[in-house]
Amino acid sequence: MKKYLLTLIILILSIESYAQKGIFYQASYFRSLYQEDTKKITIDNQALDAVKNLYAAATIEGLVDSLNKNPFTVNMFAVQAAGGNNSFSFSSAIGGLDVTNLANGLSDFLIKRAKQELTLAFFNRFKKFSEENPEFKILFPKTTANLSNLLDYAYPQMLPALRTGFLEDLKNVTYKLDDVLNLPRYNELLKNLPEIKVCLRSIKLVHQLESGLANPAEVLREFSLFPEWHDPSATVAVKNIGSTLGVATLLSESIKADITSHADSIWVPAKELRRLLDDEVFLKIYVGLVYRKAQMEKIEFFAAPDKSRLFSDILLAQKDNLLTLRSGLSDLFDLTSGVNALVSDIITKKRTNAVLTNDDYYNYINTSIDFIGKANAIVKNYVSLPLDEDYFDIAKKSNEIYKDVYTRKYAQLFSDALDVFDHISNTIDKRPEYQDLMTKASITDYKGKEKNTVRNIADVKAEYTPVKESVIDTILSETATNANLKLAVANYRLKQLVNFFKELKPYGLFMADMVGAEKPEEVQAALENAVLPVGSSSVKKNTNSNLSVQAYLGAYLSNKNNSFSSWTSKFGVIAPIGISYTPGFLSWKSAGSLSFFGSLIDLGAIVDYKLKKDSTISSNGSVNTNTVSKDYKIKLGQIFSPGAFVVYGFFGNLPLSLGVGGQYGPGLSKINVDNTTVLNNPSWRWSVFLAVDIPFFNLHNKMKSK
Repeated sequence: MKKYLLTLIILILSIESYAQKGIFYQASYFRSLYQEDTKKITIDNQALDAVKNLYAAATIEGLVDSLNKNPFTVNMFAVQAAGGNNSFSFSSAIGGLDVTNLANGLSDFLIKRAKQELTLAFFNRFKKFSEENPEFKILFPKTTANLSNLLDYAYPQMLPALRTGFLEDLKNVTYKLDDVLNLPRYNELLKNLPEIKVCLRSIKLVHQLESGLANPAEVLREFSLFPEWHDPSATVAVKNIGSTLGVATLLSESIKADITSHADSIWVPAKELRRLLDDEVFLKIYVGLVYRKAQMEKIEFFAAPDKSRLFSDILLAQKDNLLTLRSGLSDLFDLTSGVNALVSDIITKKRTNAVLTNDDYYNYINTSIDFIGKANAIVKNYVSLPLDEDYFDIAKKSNEIYKDVYTRKYAQLFSDALDVFDHISNTIDKRPEYQDLMTKASITDYKGKEKNTVRNIADVKAEYTPVKESVIDTILSETATNANLKLAVANYRLKQLVNFFKELKPYGLFMADMVGAEKPEEVQAALENAVLPVGSSSVKKNTNSNLSVQAYLGAYLSNKNNSFSSWTSKFGVIAPIGISYTPGFLSWKSAGSLSFFGSLIDLGAIVDYKLKKDSTISSNGSVNTNTVSKDYKIKLGQIFSPGAFVVYGFFGNLPLSLGVGGQYGPGLSKINVDNTTVLNNPSWRWSVFLAVDIPFFNLHNKMKSK
């Protein structure tokens, strides 16, 4: 992007100086100023720059004197009289050629080309992101490989391959999530936070249901046997979820169907289970056997790390009050009926070679997860202890991802995948040992040169700040006997992981949009949204530091008062494009923002031309509105208008801005009734403008924490 921007700036500046062009253009410039009636070439101060590589004159009079002494141009030159209408416009240098259409076409080209350049810059940033983040390479291997070829092929030619890679990667993204955690940088995170392993294992279990490798009863048992439930570093809430799953598995296995009489069912049919609920003696015998099984399995629930109760004891305390248990079992048995029906339908379809639909699998998985949740609800009625149920939400979300794929809702797929890590982050935030980590003596008394880094990464409330891997390695080398340092590093790694997914989001949504696009205009819309979507003016209101390529389009009120020129008019259209900077202390969220804007070019005159309408009354009295088509010249140099503004971005989500500052430029002269133009010499214009805020591209941005 930098080289293209630099090239554009050089092109604009070169228009201002004929000295950088060949003698042909300098001669052409002077020829365009030749007046047939006087046989003279009248020039003003603009000519000093035009031929400064040939004549180093300090004044226009000195230059005229030198030119008139040239044996080939004796007495041909004269000084332009003050107030004269000698155009500084460089289009006149091309032999007086009318470049109105060229200038209008050029303005359209610049707008279109700017979008292309910004899009290419986006792909270059995308490629850089994929190279700098090993997590991306694991999650999106096909996309990474395709992006690596962008240097060899222009992005339009790469779009079909990119789109295919996006689709393949998005379909398999959840299978890759656990591979991300196997990166060496996350070893400490997994050691200290077993909840993360549980989340990823949960997703794999749902995939087993999708592929038909397991039924809900088998998945439930496997879920309950995760070793992380009993990890010494697991929280009480996490351990109790593991215990709850143990009880759910016990109940599930207590009603498993006999395959000899119910080959197409997982659990005993609902009709037979209803008999259990309606027969009090039958129910007591059933609960008694469940109690005995619970005694054998020694399932524990924790009120504190060192305070627990056996589920068998909890059940025993309710032996004279089975009403609650009966109600819970009734809800559970209703679900078993639904799962049995789905399983039977799937088995019948397979047996008859009927095609299984995606909805068959989705409903099967969803009902299976509901069974696990209902079993958990039964236990909660008896156990008033800390429980962390985010794991069930993750299982549900994984099934939604499966549905997103087969319904081609790729943007939703990516959002759902990101939600998985939101759930992971939520479970970790609940750990009490992180709340007071910063106050621990081993953190506050740390004396190494990395002490500021240690205190920052130990602060769970601090924003994520990248730390060099060499610094983390140094800290890790000192954690052998310092458990709190290990926790601090684990906290940093979790923030690093979450930050990766935040930075990944715009690229992921772009991938999803591209896969979902079926028409050329939808592809173009995806590209334009990726560059910087509509509504991005709010970025400057929520930033710690923002540098962007920026445009404003609106109306100005200036210090000028000359109706004969649009540049010197009191009112007019302004459309500057340049660089905007917003520091964090001037970014006030809902109260707006204050930015410093440096303009490079201004398309106000051309935009004004394109927006003007002429209204005429037809013979029948109706009003006809037609686009103005004036026969006047637009000079290329007129769009170069360097200047500086202070701009206030309006409060709330309003994409409006109020700016004050000045620009130096010639402006478009007034168009007379006879289609002639009057061109002015360069001048400063001080103005206030009210305009729509149109960010093109963030060169740098660091968002504020919510």
